[in-house]
Amino acid sequence: MEDQQNTLTYEIIKAAVAGEKWATEKIMAYYDDYMTELATVKEKQPDGSVKSYVDEDLKQEIALKLLEEIPNFPMEEAERIVGDEEHDGIVPKSCGQSYLKAMDDEAFNTYFHTFF
Repeated sequence: MEDQQNTLTYEIIKAAVAGEKWATEKIMAYYDDYMTELATVKEKQPDGSVKSYVDEDLKQEIALKLLEEIPNFPMEEAERIVGDEEHDGIVPKSCGQSYLKAMDDEAFNTYFHTFF
């Protein structure tokens, strides 16, 4: 159930690009673990051990960059993909939203990863 709630759908991305706060929050939640991973710093200690911690300032910078890029998401390309795959690209989910299978594709998902 949690996996379904934390899935980016076409509708969520479209709403976020349009400036809907609820959708932007879902995108931020979706990428939270990834942003944490990117902001994790490993520091060698004097005794030779390695300490890992999350640099919260860096994580905030990454989050701000994501927020800045959401409005630039190429919706025209996403809409073209939806049109091209109208028979097998949209899979109804139990939550009543459409899920674009192409969003599982590495190439499509790359957009949000290009600026990290």
